[in-house]
Amino acid sequence: MWITPYHHETDFSFPLEFDSKVQIFVEQTLGWQLDIAEEVIEKVRHSGFAVLSIVMSYFEKIGKYRKGFADIGESRHYFKEGAYFVFPSLRDISPEIVNKLLDAIYEGCRCGLYHSGITNSEIIITGDFDKPIGLGPDQKKLIVNPHLLIPALKSHLKNYETQLRNPENVEIRQKFEHRFDYDWT
Repeated sequence: MWITPYHHETDFSFPLEFDSKVQIFVEQTLGWQLDIAEEVIEKVRHSGFAVLSIVMSYFEKIGKYRKGFADIGESRHYFKEGAYFVFPSLRDISPEIVNKLLDAIYEGCRCGLYHSGITNSEIIITGDFDKPIGLGPDQKKLIVNPHLLIPALKSHLKNYETQLRNPENVEIRQKFEHRFDYDWT
């Protein structure tokens, strides 16, 4: 059985060592999610909705891994936590505006795409915005640029991997492993 796009389960010894867990997590996220989204956005015209369908789960996933949440549910909360991890500058925006932004991303993109196959009317998808995600000038519409979002997510994943591979980051590593072990049982 393939457990990443590059490895069968027989390529690893069980129980998995920590470094193998990180490798599997990163290879799955890149190979089955972010690299595919990048290929789609580069090769398929008008693929913004499809790309967002592929990558929107990244925020919740990262939120749960970074916090070590080992249960089901609390999707909105961990989606928002993940958004803060990916875009720490969100903490510099007024709480009222950032909450509106994160609610729009969660409801309009994540839930809209997963439950209806389309975003809601508050979401604009365009390659002509200078940020991966942000509020429009009127602060009533959320604008998503999937061409910039994918590189931002890939950069975040690489940074997270670096943190995980550093043995001095004990708490981050423990929380990651707690969630990983939950997902793998």
